[in-house]
Order: sequence, then structure tokens, then C-alpha cells
Amino acid sequence: SEGDMLLIRSNFTDFIARILVSHLDGLSIFRKSVSWHFSHDHQEEARRKSSRVPLGLLQCNESTSEGMMQIVRAVNHLYVPYVDKKPVVRVQFTGAERIRSTLASVVYEETEYDRMEGLFTHSEDFHCS
Repeated sequence: SEGDMLLIRSNFTDFIARILVSHLDGLSIFRKSVSWHFSHDHQEEARRKSSRVPLGLLQCNESTSEGMMQIVRAVNHLYVPYVDKKPVVRVQFTGAERIRSTLASVVYEETEYDRMEGLFTHSEDFHCS
């Protein structure tokens, strides 16, 4: 839509201004005039300080099927919220093939909790969705 195009143009203008004042010494005097943050629906949440949560250590051997099962079950139990054995959110688990194999081994379990359906694999970082 035309409104979206105007927003995109405004965002690009801000990006270009940031680049120019950051990399061209002659324009650095305008740094205080440049908008460094986009306006969006989640600004207040983004301003709040993040909290760190230590995930702890597990004494498991990730090279064995049994060890991987212990790790995946612990992550599923500790970090995936369930209500009536159904996941409220799904948690992305860094995805080595062993994790995928472990999750595949419980695909026929009775409940979503036992099937660990609150976990999904991906090859990047640990995220919540």
C-alpha cells in the first residue's frame, strides 16, 4: 500500500542518515540529529532491561542416544510451558541431527508432552516463538 511505501522510504532515509553520520567525518556533527530507533508497536517492551536466566548444566553424554534423550527431556520439562500436557509456546532447540533423531524416537508417545511437541529444531540459536 502507499502507506507502507511511505514508511519504508522513511526507514531507508533514517538508515542512510545513520550510515552517513557514522562513516563520514564531515557529517559527524549531525549525530545528535539522527533518529537511531524506529517507532514500532513493541517500543516499551524493547526499552525494558532484559533478564538473564541461567540454563544450568546437565551431566549427560550428548554422544549417546540415552544422553541426548536426557538432555531433550530436561529442556522440554524445564523450559517449555505446558497446560494440560499441551505446549503454550514452542521453544526452538539448536538443531543437531541427534536432537532431531531423539525427537523422532518419541513421535508415537501418547501425549503432546511425552512427544515433546513444544520443542522444534533449527540450526541456529535457542529462541522462543
